[in-house]
Amino acid sequence: FSLDFLLMDFVRFPVFGLWLRFRRLATHRLELPFAGVAMLASAVRGSGGQPRKPRSKGSQFLRAYSAFDALAANLSSAPRRLAAITMCWGRAHATRLRLWLLAVRRAAPGLAVLVLCFDKVSLTFCRSASTASSFCADARAWPRSSLSKLSGILVLLSLGIDALWLDTDTVVLRDPVPFLRPLHSSGEVPDMLFSVDADSWNCVNSGVFLLRAVPATRQFVAVWASLFLDRPLSSDQATLFLLLGLFPGMDFASVAAREGLLDPSAARARALGPHLTPSWGALDSQAHFATSFEATYGGIEVGRVSDLSVFHLMESWPRESLANPLYEDLHRAGIDPVRRLLEGILSSEVPLPGGGADVGVGGSHEDPVGVCSMPSDVRELLRRSERGWVEVQGAPGGRRDCRRSFEAGSR
Repeated sequence: FSLDFLLMDFVRFPVFGLWLRFRRLATHRLELPFAGVAMLASAVRGSGGQPRKPRSKGSQFLRAYSAFDALAANLSSAPRRLAAITMCWGRAHATRLRLWLLAVRRAAPGLAVLVLCFDKVSLTFCRSASTASSFCADARAWPRSSLSKLSGILVLLSLGIDALWLDTDTVVLRDPVPFLRPLHSSGEVPDMLFSVDADSWNCVNSGVFLLRAVPATRQFVAVWASLFLDRPLSSDQATLFLLLGLFPGMDFASVAAREGLLDPSAARARALGPHLTPSWGALDSQAHFATSFEATYGGIEVGRVSDLSVFHLMESWPRESLANPLYEDLHRAGIDPVRRLLEGILSSEVPLPGGGADVGVGGSHEDPVGVCSMPSDVRELLRRSERGWVEVQGAPGGRRDCRRSFEAGSR
């Protein structure tokens, strides 16, 4: 029976198509329209290719837009229109949101942060901690999914604001803005910068990334969202891999033809425009934008803990799927590692590098250096992720090419 089931031609049984549709609705919480790409295009492309607000003045969905408008007004005279954006819901995440916002403000006081708050508890904690509570977006009517993540980013880009996405299981230790530069530079300033696997130059991670507010990135995010809507069982990161052609052995031309990305007569290209990937690069993910070594592709270069700007823990991952449970002692004691790091940072009287006026001896906001003292408990938790890598011969910078292998490098 099992073999017959695996070999079954599901196309012959319409009930499975109906099941997939119900599964899509359940995944997106019955909150999204499913009238095709044309409707999505109508939502994200108004005049000049910019998103449109809902027409109804009384719409609950519209409440979140006041935070975007307040942010745009705040940045109207800024030399660079850049803001961080994240999202939050549930009491567990909301209770540490206050610490998270305080840590960002301490490390990067000039960086505005907009939070998509999907429930009352997250909205309350956000407003209690933020120096600009108007940037706490009342997104209770928005779906609690990555579609809202992409939609929020798209709104920022449409307002001419560069968007720095930060998951709330990241910890900001120093101002990330000076380090928003590509790992390998050809002199061109990329429109997109992604954190990547520590041993790779192109295995992107959608937990930390920067998109510049240019038409090409707006169109890219719209296509990203449209592909994600077609894949309710997938994730925004897997969809990003598909869009960038990063799966090993992937025939991008075949995918582009199937998804209607390039053919001007195809429905998706007619609605959103023919797809053209903006220029993009990788952030330094072995030092400045590192991921916990709880995942095999993470890690911090030995001796570089003081250089960390953003540290991405894997707290959204199921514990049983982590290869290296570095913080299992904390979990057994009922302690949230993200919260412990945030509390350690905020309890220190010594400013961390890049935060506030004191950026360290010989440092500056333009070229900060990691010489300030770091609380010993914070340093110990971070150093658990220190590691080394085997260089890949003939590869750029000795780093793995995601299009050739899923396997992360070893010590």
